[in-house]
Amino acid sequence: MSRHRNNQYRYDKTWNSHEIMRQNWNSPHTGLAVSSLNGTIALPNEITVVLRPQKIARAVVGHLLAANAVEEAKTGIVSAPFPDALRRYFLNDEEALPDNIDIYWWIYPYRRQVVIKGAGKMTMKGGGTIFGHILKFLPLGFWVLWERPAHVSLQVPTLVPDKRMGIDEVAQTSIALNSPPPLDFPEAPMDDEATLMHAESTSVGTPRKR
Repeated sequence: MSRHRNNQYRYDKTWNSHEIMRQNWNSPHTGLAVSSLNGTIALPNEITVVLRPQKIARAVVGHLLAANAVEEAKTGIVSAPFPDALRRYFLNDEEALPDNIDIYWWIYPYRRQVVIKGAGKMTMKGGGTIFGHILKFLPLGFWVLWERPAHVSLQVPTLVPDKRMGIDEVAQTSIALNSPPPLDFPEAPMDDEATLMHAESTSVGTPRKR
């Protein structure tokens, strides 16, 4: 448990989403225009950020591993292929992101905080099931998928462009600002879809305004 906490502290310092945005706020590459007349901020269609994807990915995974249902917290750690793979990845700095795990991310400009573990999504027409964990809080959302069907493509970018990259390797990526996904993406099903979630593994809340 102490090893888990130590790793989480290390990775959280890197992944702090507010810090990611602050560090790139005044970058000449973002094209941010601040109006001194009315106090509003004009945002470009996208901003470019420089980050360490493997550290951010491990922080996301660590938070999801720690988000245990009540019964799981009472009975102990559950051993299954998906959580076992996540634990090995989180606890070992040298471990590559497994080939059967994909992490997607996007701008999430909403106050609602969401943690959903073990969500399954499928189409009524068949074609396989998407299974994984969801973590969302202002200003970023993450979707960690297990064994994504090869034919399924998503309209949000992957967090780790090269799963073999080192823990301290830096990558440059663009984040779209002009058209974020809806508040209830990706858990809300479309007309031809169905989503299965376990109530005890789902947590939704909104912070109180100060």
